Formats: sequence, C-alpha cells, structure tokens
Amino acid sequence: MADGDDDHWLVSLVPSAHFEKFMKLYRFKQFRKFAPTMYEDESLKESDEWYKFQPAVDEFNWIRQNRVLSAFWMIVDETMSAWRPRTSPTGNLPNISYIFRKPEPLGELLVALLFFSFFFLLTSF
Repeated sequence: MADGDDDHWLVSLVPSAHFEKFMKLYRFKQFRKFAPTMYEDESLKESDEWYKFQPAVDEFNWIRQNRVLSAFWMIVDETMSAWRPRTSPTGNLPNISYIFRKPEPLGELLVALLFFSFFFLLTSF
C-alpha cells in the first residue's frame, strides 16, 4: 500500500457525537474520577467487601420495589443452547458445570422470567 492509503480508516462511518458541545473534556475527566466513588460507604468497609458499590444496589432495589409495579403473574422458563468450541476442548470456559438435563455437555442454560399483568381467556361457544 502506498503512503496515505491507511487514512481512510480514520474516517468513521458513524458521525461523532460532539460531546464538547455539552461538557468540556477536563470536566468529563473530573466526573469519571468521581463516579466510581459516588456510592462508596466507608462505614461498611470492615463488614462488606462490596462496600464501594453495595449502596448503589440497595438504592436500585429500593426504587424498584417502591416505584415499579409488579406483575400479577410470573412465569419462569429455561432453555438450553449447545456450544461447540473450536479452539480447545472446553472453549476456555472459566467454569464447567454438569447439569443433568442439559442435552449437550457444553452449553448455556438461559433462564427467562416473564411478567404478566393480564391474561386472555379463550373459549369456544
């Protein structure tokens, strides 16, 4: 390739978001520095290894419990997906577990939770 032929990779197909219109870079860097410690609670340091993030989870759960309406019916379903690795026998998975009802030795168990707040009753007359 001739010199300069690689320049076309510098042009993105997606237009830039132009964040500089809304926030200066130094301000964004300050926010990034502060953001991980927003929910940190030093009083939990000795008793909870998640003390830096646990208050965020607690607040999320409180808001979810008090502001989101729960469904009348809940249905749990699961599906299994086989996975055949190509590079190694286990696909470099960090943990291999045996599930009796899994049709293939390697794969994923996906659990879905469905919420219903209404239902239809179909009858024939």
